[in-house]
Amino acid sequence: MSPKIAACILFVASFVALPLPMFVFEASVPAARIAQIAVVTIALAIGEGAQGVVGMAAALFAGQAVLYTALLAFAAWAFGRYVLARLHHRVRDHLTVILSVLLISIAAYGELYDSRFHHSSPHAKLLELYR
Repeated sequence: MSPKIAACILFVASFVALPLPMFVFEASVPAARIAQIAVVTIALAIGEGAQGVVGMAAALFAGQAVLYTALLAFAAWAFGRYVLARLHHRVRDHLTVILSVLLISIAAYGELYDSRFHHSSPHAKLLELYR
């Protein structure tokens, strides 16, 4: 695979599984979860009006989702351009698969996430977080 495709795969794995801090809420969740909450609060703001707390929460979640998406995309692009592009294609392919599977496996089996938006426990695994 090309370095661009490898970087895209690593971006998607980190977007879905890498725990990142949420501002204000003292939580640690993936950027995909923050984006999901942002979409729900934006829909609520459109339906109910963006005055007060709803509009502020929608802006806060949307801002965090955009910020983390941009940071993860930049990190994946830089890693692809400056590290993966210099490796032999077989090494690059294996490294991409190993890093992606390792990140998602650790997230799926370890309680990495602290979320105030989870229904049963503040500590959750990846699949429990989206339940």
